[in-house]
Amino acid sequence: MSLEADPGNDAAAAEGAAPAEGLPGDPAGASPTGSAADPGGDAAAAEGAAPAGGPPEDPAGAPPPPRHPAAVRGAGLPEGGGDQPLDPASVTAARLAGAIGVAAGALSGLVAVLVAVLATPLGGLRAAVLVAAVVTLAVAAAAACYQWPAVRYRHTRYRLDAHGVTIRRGVVWRTVTSVPTSRVQHTDVSRGPVERYFDLATLVIHTAGTRDASVALSGLGHRAALALRDRLIGAGGGRGV
Repeated sequence: MSLEADPGNDAAAAEGAAPAEGLPGDPAGASPTGSAADPGGDAAAAEGAAPAGGPPEDPAGAPPPPRHPAAVRGAGLPEGGGDQPLDPASVTAARLAGAIGVAAGALSGLVAVLVAVLATPLGGLRAAVLVAAVVTLAVAAAAACYQWPAVRYRHTRYRLDAHGVTIRRGVVWRTVTSVPTSRVQHTDVSRGPVERYFDLATLVIHTAGTRDASVALSGLGHRAALALRDRLIGAGGGRGV
């Protein structure tokens, strides 16, 4: 009795042995959780290594405090002195204040005319004349309040140097007022409602003399007024407040 090789058994054995031989060296059969480098993981690690808050801000880019010399230069008061104009916004502020005053005066005049008509027998003609006079005066005052601030702006200058502050103003009659720092007692910075709206201020300098004991300079920017005050106080040895 002879034993013959079964082709079916040999083929099955070959098929069963193939996975066992191919597993150790087959890269395609490697597990996805192997030690291969993950590009996404490297990118995430690189992003995680970057500082979350970004680079620190440059302190040099921050605005200087109000009393710092750089703030003084930015407010229009150069270290070397020189004639300085008023703030351009002072023209609009003065015109607005003048318009408010003219409107209040015209309204008061019309009320006075109405009271006079009701209290006395003026007649229609006289009442019309009074009303026309009030309106004419109001128009003339409004025109003056509109033109004068621009003229004042062009003819007003101030200079700050090592000796003190010099103010030049006036259209027909020019006035030059010099205030030495040695005579500055104290200073005030005042702001009305219209000045606050336009960020303006008035600097009042009080001196030790009897003449021009206080000198007021209106139409300054608020920062410029504070810087001018601080420069006068600092140059005077800190006597003023």
